[in-house]
Amino acid sequence: MRVLFISHDASLLGAPRSLDALLAEFIRNTEWECRIVIRARPWKLSKAFSQYGETYHFYKYGTPRLGILSALDLMNFIREIKFNSDPLSTVLAPIKQKLHVKTIREKLSRWEPDLIYSNTAMNGDVIRTLNLNAPVLVHVRELEWFLKTLDPKRRQALRSDPAFYFAVSEAVKRNLLEKHHLDANKIGVVHVGINPRRVMDHSREISSQNIRKQLGFEPDTIVVGTVGRVDRRKGSDLFVGVATEMLKQLGTDSKIAFMWVGDGPDRAFVTQALRRQGVVDKLRDYLPAPVVADMIQPALLHAGEIVSLIAVA
Repeated sequence: MRVLFISHDASLLGAPRSLDALLAEFIRNTEWECRIVIRARPWKLSKAFSQYGETYHFYKYGTPRLGILSALDLMNFIREIKFNSDPLSTVLAPIKQKLHVKTIREKLSRWEPDLIYSNTAMNGDVIRTLNLNAPVLVHVRELEWFLKTLDPKRRQALRSDPAFYFAVSEAVKRNLLEKHHLDANKIGVVHVGINPRRVMDHSREISSQNIRKQLGFEPDTIVVGTVGRVDRRKGSDLFVGVATEMLKQLGTDSKIAFMWVGDGPDRAFVTQALRRQGVVDKLRDYLPAPVVADMIQPALLHAGEIVSLIAVA
């Protein structure tokens, strides 16, 4: 069995780390051959991916322009040439990119994968460009807020190309059915989550009382929190709304605190929004230590994605 895995990038964010865990399980528990295509941004997980199989960076020389070349695109292109210390490289980049993609496609065509797994809904352009003769499985993690940001070609690819979909929640499945009119028989719900072994091992070393003491919470303080990247895509605006409404109902003198475990581009937005609502004095920032950050990664379980992926294959 040969499986081609496509990751939208190789950062330490949710979907790439989820794929990293999935690949590790496959290598340990199956004889399947794996290859990986990283769509863009070959960051910290690139080295980890390369341990599981031959790995390719798809947009090595830059992502393509969308649609017809606009005046802004042309201005940016001229500016790149003008201020680049090596303007020839800017001019040649599109040509080099086409040749690079052709090489990847030829290698993978000779390899003949039996299945293509896309770790998000973002990779439709890569799947269509490779045009490999293999069924496509897309693991959809995104709701409509993000799916609307896809360019028309990738939205069409998402709707028409996959043979099957994994939705990470019932809400994601419902959105695919109601907004994109997909066949319900082609969508399965496969959750991602934490690695329970690591959580239990770490919980033996710490206690909730120690964490409360560290953060300045009294034993009877009600703590309302969430874990993840501080980003409006992750519901940071909803977090502000919940905090505001709870204080209205319970009163500003109540023993309640709000905590977001994580970091991200909207940390300032959350803090400012809560300050306007008079909640900021009850907000606790908590940036997890490396061991905690690793523990709360969206790891995969044997009973979840792995079994489902084998069943689809």
